[in-house]
Order: sequence, then structure tokens, then C-alpha cells
Amino acid sequence: MGACASWFKRTPGAVSPEEEAKEAEPPPPAQQRKRASVDENKFDAHAAPPAGVLAELASRGAVVPCEHAGAEYPAHFHANVAGNLMCFKTLEAKTKYHAKHRAALAKYGSWAGIDIAKTDADWSMRYGSQVFGQPFKFDEAMKARLAREGDLMRRAYEDAARRARTREPDDYDALVSDKAYAAKTPRRQLRQRSDDVSLIYADALAALPELWAACAAAVAAADAKAAKLSWCVKKLLRAHEKLVVEYAGKAGQLLDVARVSVVCGTVAELRRVFGQLLKNKGVVRVKNRFAKPAGGYVDVLLNWTASKAARGHVCEIQLHAASVYATKGEGGHQSYKWLRRLVRADDSYEGPVDAEGRPHGEGGRKLFAAGDAYVGAYVHGEKHGAGRYVSSDGTVFEGSYVKDRRHGPGVVRYANGNVFEGSYVDGVIEGHGTKRVYGGGVYVGAWKHGKPDGRGTDTSKTGDVYVGDFRAGKKSGKGVVTYASGDAATLDGDFVDDRPVKGTLTYADGAVFVGDLDEEGLPKHGVLTGADGATYDGRFRKGRPLLRKGADGK
Repeated sequence: MGACASWFKRTPGAVSPEEEAKEAEPPPPAQQRKRASVDENKFDAHAAPPAGVLAELASRGAVVPCEHAGAEYPAHFHANVAGNLMCFKTLEAKTKYHAKHRAALAKYGSWAGIDIAKTDADWSMRYGSQVFGQPFKFDEAMKARLAREGDLMRRAYEDAARRARTREPDDYDALVSDKAYAAKTPRRQLRQRSDDVSLIYADALAALPELWAACAAAVAAADAKAAKLSWCVKKLLRAHEKLVVEYAGKAGQLLDVARVSVVCGTVAELRRVFGQLLKNKGVVRVKNRFAKPAGGYVDVLLNWTASKAARGHVCEIQLHAASVYATKGEGGHQSYKWLRRLVRADDSYEGPVDAEGRPHGEGGRKLFAAGDAYVGAYVHGEKHGAGRYVSSDGTVFEGSYVKDRRHGPGVVRYANGNVFEGSYVDGVIEGHGTKRVYGGGVYVGAWKHGKPDGRGTDTSKTGDVYVGDFRAGKKSGKGVVTYASGDAATLDGDFVDDRPVKGTLTYADGAVFVGDLDEEGLPKHGVLTGADGATYDGRFRKGRPLLRKGADGK
């Protein structure tokens, strides 16, 4: 009766896609395994990118910098572009990253007290509700505050630009008005060769040495002895935000994953370097913000296309004047990240409107203050018809709306890699639907109030299959479990709150148990019939028959 010692295998309950429960960490990709040939030291961002190291990272698929360690450490590059570990090499790195930002935000006590020059806007708006107990609200008070901060920043940039113009009026004025430095826009929209994020990052690593060489040659030809070059790879968290909010999921529009910045000692140096770069055939787009400042800040942005050897990857070049760049600083960068949210007021809308000015018709685009975005049909100011809603945490819904609520068929792709496809009624999952869990696991069946409810099939990532009743997201009622491995083959029984309480447990060797099950799902009291026909009727402890001792103590 070896089957008596078998442990009953309990399958995990189905999880509603509307819940924010943390999914289990997927097994680390093979590409994450440490290789001795990868340089353990920091990248030197002010020296030529090491082509050999970058090529090795690309060959392993480890092309994305870890959000916690930063882009300076090649040993921490990884391949996690989706799922629970997206943006991070390890779960430990993810935990430390969030703990750091959580502590930095918590010291302010509330949203009203935060210092935007020292607080990361992207993290705070996504996860700040976990710290303060309520999500960030872009109300009138916050709008007014950010407007004041923005005005102070704009004045600081304008003052710095004014001083630079006073010192070098001829070169500054030439950048503003000379047609040789005018903006340049390609006839066709610039795009990368693929919408695959992993391929885009791999191409960026391949293009960086070539991009650096082009910029270094321009600096040398311009005799810009005071110019300082640096290179970087864009972190995925910010790239992902742009991807889902601004680019409607089209990753090919990410054109600044590979970047070189040139900080010139003077405006004259910047003008000369700019002129040399314009001679480079790889430059395909020019944005001259001396002629049209961005929030008071002046610089030059160029898009440059690598050769076929680097798969034609589109990169970004930034040209800064040192005196203006110094005004920016780290505090200025953090403040800018908050202030760029200012343009995402609730009334930021592009598209057709009705006679009263409300969104109405197909193809409307609305950007929300906290980073959400909607593109789709409106009827008199309400989402109605087919639409695509992107939340600031990266969750994407595509489906049908009726009177501003999800209603009808829809698909939700969560930032952690999970996917739900099914029907909605009045904003809530209702009816039939399928949820696929990143890393394995599928539920197919009935839903009610956003949770599995009714008949359904739940397949775990280990291959175990439950077919039966669900109530409020848990296995409750009659059900049958078929196990993919182990001594137990099937269980046909009654379930309460995800736990089997009684039933018939059939083992792989032919033994059968009929009776009650304990809290661990193991035989508790009942009849066990072995494959040889022998039976035991009684109590069990930890799945084993509780045998009585005889008079001789045996």
C-alpha cells in the first residue's frame, strides 16, 4: 500500500485578472546566466562604447539594462522585456528598486508634500498609491503647483539662454535664424526595422559604437576641444511608458534607445559640431530648439541612422551648450518628468467633437494626467464603440465600450505578461472568458463580477487540470483534478474555497481512496483500496493510515 504515503497535490486557484495580486516569479531565462567573459566593471559612458562587450551581450539576448543597477553595469543587462520581471534582471533587484523609491516617497507623508525635484514622477504615479493609500490626483491644486514649478524652471532656462546669447550673439542668432540649421523632417515617418522590443535593444547595442564614432569625428572636425561626449542605453521603464502611452504599442517608434550626448563648451562649438553633423548622410531628422525652445530650454536633437552593418538602427544625438545644460542638473530632470505630466490634463484631447465641443466620432485620442491614454470612438463625450485604453502601469485594454464603460468583447494585456480575453458587462468581466498567466497557467470558463464563477477549466503551469465549479474566484462545488505527474492521478470530489474536502482519489498505481480530506488536501478519514485489493478503513495522519498497535505493541 505504498499509495497510502502519497501526498495529495493541490492545484492553485484561478486568479482574477482584475486583482493586483503579485504573480510568481518566472524561471530566469537562460540568457541571464553569468558568463565570465562579460566585463564586471562599469561602462565608461565618456569613452567609446566597447563593441566586443556589447556584441557579446547581444549574442546572449541580454540587451536591456536593469532598472535598479542602471545602464552602467553590463553584468546586469538582461532579457526581461515582459512579465513579472520586466525591466529587472532578478527579483532581488526589483525588490530593492521599489524599496528605494518607496522610502524616498514615504518621507513626504502625502502627495501634497512631495518635492518634485527629488522624487521620480514615473515611479510615484504608478506605485505611489501603495505608499499614501490613494492614487495621485491631478486636481486643481496640483495643477497650480506644477504650473508654478514649471514657470520657475522655464525662467531659469530662459535666463541661462539669455546669458549665452549675450556672450555669443552671432553664433546664437545663427542657430536661431540661419536656414542651414533649420529643422529637418523626413517625408516618411521614421521607424525601427521591427516592433519587437528585444530586437530594438539588440540593434541599439550594435549601433552605439558606430554612432559614437560619427559624433567623435564631428567634434574633431569642428575642433571642439571643450566638448564632452557621453553615451547611454535608454532604460526600459521609460521606453515602455512612451510605448504604451504615446506610440499605441508600436515599439518601432522608439528612436532614442541608443543615444550620444555632446555637451559643448560654448555656443560657437555647438554650432560647429552641428554643422559637421549635418554633413553626415546618416542624419535624417533635425529638431533645433534654439529656434523653438522647449519649456525655455535650448538644445539640438538629431536622429541618425546606422549603416546596414548595424541594421539601420535609428539613434538620437543631443547637442547641449554647457552653460545652459548646467542649469538642468538632476533636480531639473526630475522636475521635468513631473512637468511633462502637466500637458496631460484631463482635457488633453485630439479628434472630432460634437456641437458642444465634446469628443464625438471615431479616432479620438485622450491623454490623462496620471499617464493613462485612450484612443477610439466617442459619442457625446463618452467612450462608445471600439477603443484602446492604456493604463500608466502598462496594462492595455482593447475592446468595446458602451456609455463610457467596457461592454462586450475585450482583450486585456497586463504589464506582468498576463492576458485576459472575454466579455464585459457594464465595466465588469462577465460571461465567458480566458485568462492566460505569464509563465504558465490558463483558466477558461464562466466569470461573474470580475472573477471565475460557474463551470470552468483551470490548468496550472505544472500541467495539472481542474474541471468543475467556481465561486467568487475559487474552486467551490463539484470538480475533477487530473494530475500531470506524481502518485495521484485524479481526484473527483467536492471543493470549498479552493480546497478539496472529500472525494475519490485515484492513484497512478491503481489504488483508490474514498473519503474526507484534511486542510492539506490529504486523506483524513475513509477507505483506501490498494491495487492488490487490500483495504484500510479508518483515519489518516498526513496522508498515512493511522494504524492501531496490537497487544504485543506492534
